[in-house]
Amino acid sequence: MSCGTSNNSTKHFIPELEGLRGLLALWVLVSHLMWGSGFTPDDVKGLWIVPFSGGVPVSIFITLSGFVIFLLLDSFKTTYFEYILRRFFRIYPVFLFTSLIGLYLFWQGYGILGGNYTGPNVFVRGGEYYQEKWLIALLQLSMLHGFLPDLGPIVVNPPSWSVSLEWQFYLIAPILFFFFKKNWLVFAFIISFIGVLKSCFHPGPMLNMHGATILDASGSFLIGILSYKIYQCAVNNKSSINLHFVKTLNGVFIVYFLSSLILFCLEALRNENLKTLPWIFSLGIWVLVLLAIISNCLNQVDCKKSFLSILLCNKVILKFGELSYSIYLTHQLIIFIFLISFGQYIDSLGKWRAFIVEFALLVPITILVSYFTNRYIEKPGIKIGKNITAKLFCKK
Repeated sequence: MSCGTSNNSTKHFIPELEGLRGLLALWVLVSHLMWGSGFTPDDVKGLWIVPFSGGVPVSIFITLSGFVIFLLLDSFKTTYFEYILRRFFRIYPVFLFTSLIGLYLFWQGYGILGGNYTGPNVFVRGGEYYQEKWLIALLQLSMLHGFLPDLGPIVVNPPSWSVSLEWQFYLIAPILFFFFKKNWLVFAFIISFIGVLKSCFHPGPMLNMHGATILDASGSFLIGILSYKIYQCAVNNKSSINLHFVKTLNGVFIVYFLSSLILFCLEALRNENLKTLPWIFSLGIWVLVLLAIISNCLNQVDCKKSFLSILLCNKVILKFGELSYSIYLTHQLIIFIFLISFGQYIDSLGKWRAFIVEFALLVPITILVSYFTNRYIEKPGIKIGKNITAKLFCKK
């Protein structure tokens, strides 16, 4: 496997991360299908807490973003304006499309709890949010809805709360990268110190229950950023990291992670009231993927790949990775529209039958919609961003 080169010999596209995105998007989809079937944390028993815990893949998404954005900033020399334009056109077209659909449903009053909605008590809006509907719409369209209080960030399109978080990170990432390049250790200390101060003086989310502000997610972003530093040192041979060391570390961590997984499974089987997966799962999955990537980049002689890399680089998984952003932003609107139309019928089926019906119907629909969204909105948006920056900055 060739690691490729750029300005500093690190790759700006890593297929394992693309595959990881695909699996994470599917995980979030399954989690919301369970919610849409009427499941609540009190209903999920045993190992079903794994697919139900949608917060785990979202946390990994945030960490992945910290890694990838710093990789891009380090690989390509651009001005701030060029960088932010490309990022904007990368995420905004699909975000705008799904937000307009969500705003139409919101403006028409669909899905008001206790009003015109009779399905499972999820994805519904309280009437109090209509007192501030213009403010909600304005902040939604500006991608700053993460600063809305309470459930505000999820009123229009629930998954889009994390897009606001991403946009906040994009806006300040070049500034953070500047200090990171100066002294990454001091940078890490300062960010960690800010996180500790925030936890001491304001424990819990800053403004809303999802923690949709940059301060709430500083830890996850920092893990991704420091992961990039480890990756950079390894593939550029700027440290004493070698293949034997990485393989040994990989083996030790796999044993640790599997041991933790076994202990969790035993606990899940004994205790039927587990609410969410422990945070170690997010970190564990991320570190396993990172170590697999580093191992493959160091092992350039025989081009052998680990099992995890083979899985993540599977053509089907990579295709889901390509569609992951569209899947992420469209799936809950599809579930919501389905529940508005057939909520009473879904309620009558019971939770497990409802989940089977929704899974069989909505997964193919979501993938199909995401395919067209990716092809006719997401990719053209990326192309427009490239063309605009090429003209503005006279690049071929």
